[in-house]
Amino acid sequence: MSQQNDSSNVDSNDYLANLPFVKIFTKGGFRAAVQPGKLLLAAMGIILIFLAGWLLDAMTPSGARVMSLTDPSGQTTTELEAYINGSFTARRDFTAFRDQIQMVNEQQLKTMLMAPPLGKTDDTADKLVQDGAALSEIRHELNRRFDGVVDVLARRYENRCRVIQEE
Repeated sequence: MSQQNDSSNVDSNDYLANLPFVKIFTKGGFRAAVQPGKLLLAAMGIILIFLAGWLLDAMTPSGARVMSLTDPSGQTTTELEAYINGSFTARRDFTAFRDQIQMVNEQQLKTMLMAPPLGKTDDTADKLVQDGAALSEIRHELNRRFDGVVDVLARRYENRCRVIQEE
């Protein structure tokens, strides 16, 4: 008698039917899923997740982001890979590794700033690296040089087109 009155008694073959996500695959589930309001709500959720991630990335200081180190053999190791591999016995070993990566990266930036295209002085390069403006300075110079090369190539192309038309 208790089994007849118990509405929660479920046939053992039909246990999936009570799960909410299974209703998507039923006859009317597709029509309910493609309603414009629900699609718009899902799109807004995706956009909100993207914006939240972008905001959190922007709020993270550059010193706390994952860094990578390329050794002389060309092998690139990130601090995240090193942490996951568990190659450190103590946190101070990991911190020392991270500090080494940061020091090598800063030295590479300084070298790039002092190289012929940029030609910055030692003090200027140090200041740019410490202020975190080294990458933007390098990117700005490379973009400026790229624009100059594009102009030269455009002039060569136009001259070549004129020569071909005159022949």
